[in-house]
Amino acid sequence: MDSPAAESPAPAVDWAAISTPVECPLCLYNLRGLSDPRCPECGYQFEWAELLDPQHPKHPFLFEHHPRRNLWSFFKTLFASLRPRRFWTSVRPIHDVVPRRLLIYWIICCLPVLLIPLSDSIFTMTRVANMNVAMRASYPPSRPPLYSAQTRQNFLDSNHPLPPDPRFFRQVFGRHLGFVRVFLPSLLMQGGWLAFWPWLTFLALLVFQQSMRRAKVRPAHVLRCTIYCADANIWYLLAVLALAIVQAIYFAVTTRNPYTGIFRWELIEWLGMLLAILRIDRLAVAYKRYLHFRHPLATVLLSQVMVWLGWWAILYWGMRMIRD
Repeated sequence: MDSPAAESPAPAVDWAAISTPVECPLCLYNLRGLSDPRCPECGYQFEWAELLDPQHPKHPFLFEHHPRRNLWSFFKTLFASLRPRRFWTSVRPIHDVVPRRLLIYWIICCLPVLLIPLSDSIFTMTRVANMNVAMRASYPPSRPPLYSAQTRQNFLDSNHPLPPDPRFFRQVFGRHLGFVRVFLPSLLMQGGWLAFWPWLTFLALLVFQQSMRRAKVRPAHVLRCTIYCADANIWYLLAVLALAIVQAIYFAVTTRNPYTGIFRWELIEWLGMLLAILRIDRLAVAYKRYLHFRHPLATVLLSQVMVWLGWWAILYWGMRMIRD
């Protein structure tokens, strides 16, 4: 029986006919003179036809490579990243990194943090409305001739108003809400964490690059991984806003006591934990399939420990500076 045919070797490269530099797209190692399509420095495998093409191939939908179709490429990239294993298999180091487009993608992904004050407002209005309903129900009934039903109703409407009474919104935004007291700290803490997570993670991962085998991997590739993994923030913020709207609708339909409502603050905490798990999974997949790192999950987990410690240190010293 004939033995299976061996795989055909990679075609030889005529280096005498090539005058331009030929570098590994992942680590910039000089590949001139090699015959095997594999970088000896970082281990990246490629195809000579793509690498030697003066017009490097463009990704079919990646936001970096389609400046003339911004809206289409953004949403295509956003939805494609929901399947990180397929996404990071299609994105390869041979695709040129465009830092300016990465920055634009990050800015667009940061815009939904402006939904945080809106979500906080809806949550607070629902909570205050529930409390007012409970107070109105527990207030003693009218007892003529001490006071009439009209006097009781005026007292309730003045002290425990309900929407859409304008006094309710004055009560909420005057007593319970305020940009400097509530919105600004919430926006800085939550929005700052979501917006700057890719940059803090990028800095933490660079520490590992300096001490690991792939010390010469271009930082731009690491930045590409962190920014495309951070677009999960959009889905988190939309989920929080949807939760606030559902809670408000539930109150409008049932007007129950606040302690028997469906909403619990633990749901926000669970959403935050789910977001952290999704980002870790995405980044680990990117490090495995795109950068070809060994032990990608361990690397990402250790980087997140550093990011958490760094973020809390920033908050601690920031609060101390404000107080001083």
